[in-house]
Formats: sequence, structure tokens, C-alpha cells
Amino acid sequence: MPLKTFLNLPENRKKEILNACFEEFAQNDYESASLSRIISNLSLAKGSFYRYFENKLDLYHFLCQFANSLVAANFVHYLDGSGKDFFQDWISFFLSLSEIENDYPLAIRFRFKAALEQSSEVSAQQNMEKPLQRMKFMRDVLQKYQENNLIRKDIDLDFFSLMMTSFNFTLSEYICIKYKIATSSPLYSVGIELLKQDAEQLLDIVRRGWLP
Repeated sequence: MPLKTFLNLPENRKKEILNACFEEFAQNDYESASLSRIISNLSLAKGSFYRYFENKLDLYHFLCQFANSLVAANFVHYLDGSGKDFFQDWISFFLSLSEIENDYPLAIRFRFKAALEQSSEVSAQQNMEKPLQRMKFMRDVLQKYQENNLIRKDIDLDFFSLMMTSFNFTLSEYICIKYKIATSSPLYSVGIELLKQDAEQLLDIVRRGWLP
């Protein structure tokens, strides 16, 4: 977790530091990412950076936690169970991810890359508890839709939670491939109308199936 020195920084300086870190880890795997490059890009003295974070792994886990918290806040806001259509609410949530990129351009791209990280140093810190926590968080939100008869009562919400998480990753990967978005660019940089069109098209397949 960040040290007190980092937490006491002005908000604009914290954002500047986090964005430099997101950029480095979004474009490199954990092993290849360089604290030296981050420090150089921020024009920091090396000693100053270690007053913010204890080490590379400490920084990496905070970036994961911070990016996840940004997405979770939007998830709760847009999927609160009060809408009349679960899929429309999901599209609103998906489109809202581009708003996060206004402040943290590569945070979402980092989040997806971190989900596939294979470094033994990182994976040694991971266990089943974290994915189970994410599943429970999403399950609690989706249960509101089930209680309001907007999701079938017989659906296993644990399975549905995992399915929609995978769907979100797949849709984002599809958008990257379709629009040839560079790894140095925000993930959802193609414009809200194109994102909405693609989200609606793919969600229609989920809703209605693919058989004629």
C-alpha cells in the first residue's frame, strides 16, 4: 500500500504519478516494467519514489486495487437494480468506463493486462479469495435484478457473474482488434457512439442467442 508521503500529496500530483505508473505497466508485463523509467518520466529522484511506495510489487498491487475501485464505483452506480432492463444498464456501465479514461487514460487497459499477468512474483500473492470476492460483489448487485424479476429466477448468479465479467473482457478485446487501437492509447478511444453500437450488437447475441 502507498506510504503516508504519497497519500499526503496534492490530488493532481498523485494523479500524475499514477498515470505514469499505469502507462508503464499497461505497455509492459510485470517483469519488463521499469521503475527507473517511471522515475525518469516523472523527473523524480530515485529516493523520492521509495518514499511513496516500498517496492515494485507494492506499487503494482496498489495500481490493481485503485483501477478495480474505479470500475467498481461505476458498476454500482449504473447497475443499481432500479432500471427496467438489465442489458441496457450493463451498456450504460460499459460506456461509463470511457469516462474513467478521461482522468486515467490507461487505467482500464492496465486492469485488463493485469488480469492476464503470469509473473510468479505477482501470482504468488494471488489466491482464490480475490476472484471469489469479485464474484460475490457482482453477485450481490445482480441479485437486485433477480429480485425485481429482471433476471430469471433459475439463473445461477455466481455463474452469471463470471459470464458477464468474461463478456466485458471479450468485448473490450474485440474493440481493440476491430479499431486497431494502439497499446499506448486509451482502450475506449474510438468514441461513445461506436462503443455503444458494438456493445449493443454483442449483447443482442447474448440476449437472443445465435441460432437462426
